[in-house]
Amino acid sequence: MKKSILISILMFAAAVVLPAQTVAVFDFDCDDEAYYDKVSTMTDLLVHELVKGGDVTVVERKKIDKVMAEYSFQANPYIDITTAKQMGKGIGADCIIVGSVAALGCPLYITARMIDVEKGTVLHSAKMSLNFWNEYESQLPKFASECVKKIPQPNIFTGVWTGTLSTDEFDDSYEITFGEKSKCNVKVVSVDSDGKETALEGSGTYSYTSDSFSGGKIFKLNATFRNAKTKRLRKIEWAYPASMNRDHTEFSINVYPDSAKKELARLTLSKVE
Repeated sequence: MKKSILISILMFAAAVVLPAQTVAVFDFDCDDEAYYDKVSTMTDLLVHELVKGGDVTVVERKKIDKVMAEYSFQANPYIDITTAKQMGKGIGADCIIVGSVAALGCPLYITARMIDVEKGTVLHSAKMSLNFWNEYESQLPKFASECVKKIPQPNIFTGVWTGTLSTDEFDDSYEITFGEKSKCNVKVVSVDSDGKETALEGSGTYSYTSDSFSGGKIFKLNATFRNAKTKRLRKIEWAYPASMNRDHTEFSINVYPDSAKKELARLTLSKVE
């Protein structure tokens, strides 16, 4: 008879500038009672490898038991997507990791999958064959690392941000509303050196991705303003390294304010809602 062992829940930060995500790691299912203790240890090692990259919060055991009883759940790598979503939402997890150990003598076969609770998709899967139990420790870090990389991250930009880009020739005050996905709306009030004020509204897209060259993050924003008469204000095409504070409420970029690209100006955007 198959046995579902204890569940370990952990929260970890996948990167310094991103809030922690919640992952539910189920002890792997095993057919052979002789391996139960080792399977439990194996799952503990997986949890340990995952949490190396961030903070850990353990969900109360009574909450886990309640959800397990509600769905009569038994963990295995072939869990259907509907059940995975129900369990993940019930325990407040963004992803769950399930797996099994087939103890067929030598070698041992291990199968694992990481499932996105919200989308119901498989984010990562792995198969391992072991001649000895200690080989698991050498293969585990790679699987854990891939899991961390593929966990979906929350959007830290969603909301309204404001900031002013100032030069000797003009002051551009921005109000940017970032949507949940990649869409954004941009309002800019520009005041030139003569005191003339121009107000524009536009829309576009944005992204915040890793930069393989610098190892940091690149913030990109492209937007157009249809009624702009000033060439500089007709479109935004930003693609610059960004520095974000630890609270994720402010970030700065150094931008070229016009097409001449002679001198950079610093723009700091702060989240207001």
